[in-house]
Amino acid sequence: MPIAPYRAVLQWRIRTTRFQAEKKVFSFGQSDIVIYKQDHKSKCYCQPSSFEYEDNENCFVEKEGINNPFTVKRIQVWKMEDTQEHKEQDERKEKWGDDFNKYESKLRTVVNEIYGQYLTYNNEICVAAFSAICTGTTESAENVWGSKTPYLVSVKSEGDKLSPTYSSTVTFSKTQFISIMKDLGVSIDSKADLSDIIGKSKTTKAGTVLKIKIDSEEISGSDMRQAFSLRSPAFKITTTENEVTFNVNGYGHGVGMSQYGANYMAEKGSKWREILEHYYCDVEIDKVDFSG
Repeated sequence: MPIAPYRAVLQWRIRTTRFQAEKKVFSFGQSDIVIYKQDHKSKCYCQPSSFEYEDNENCFVEKEGINNPFTVKRIQVWKMEDTQEHKEQDERKEKWGDDFNKYESKLRTVVNEIYGQYLTYNNEICVAAFSAICTGTTESAENVWGSKTPYLVSVKSEGDKLSPTYSSTVTFSKTQFISIMKDLGVSIDSKADLSDIIGKSKTTKAGTVLKIKIDSEEISGSDMRQAFSLRSPAFKITTTENEVTFNVNGYGHGVGMSQYGANYMAEKGSKWREILEHYYCDVEIDKVDFSG
């Protein structure tokens, strides 16, 4: 699948707060890239190796007033060798086939255009959260992670419902359902009627399940999503005598930018700045001064 312009912007400038990789070095821009590696629950951040850095546990990085707000697990530097660049190019050629030159040219052009730019809110670097497909309305960070983030609030995302993978269903036998719920700390009598076991749920305007009552216990939507490997926490449950079916909308947590929605906006003529400012409310787009 080709990388659209907004995706390239996300990859290089914004997704630096999301990127997770093992010894990954981009083949664009300067040859040395610092990758701040963190645990799986945190974010990462990239910047040119000309910036100051320390190879310490749990440190912060500062250079000319530019602060990295994320607690860093470890910082390392790898110098990109020509052989590595050629290997990555070979991988892209294999993936893109006859379209390699077109996609490569597009990607390099966009990366060069936005290189060094980043999102801020009140002079702090933003956590540019994103998901693949939202429900048609993005979710507020507060409803997913428990704390308010003023630029990660619910907004409309037209086009998501047009995705061919917008909806999904997953069905479990009664035995499977009871077993998984037991892992969540809920004991269900095997003779119980499933329709009596599944209670009411509390949902947000985006459709995210905050809480759902299963038997006599309240379980969070995120815990249900993880336990049953659902594509998102926006789901409804139907039952038969021996089966439980999850009807799921969207793909991902739904906070921040929707990739499918952003692509839809781009197809309708929106520029990358418009897209970012739509999904990340009241943010500013700043640029690092590399001359110092």
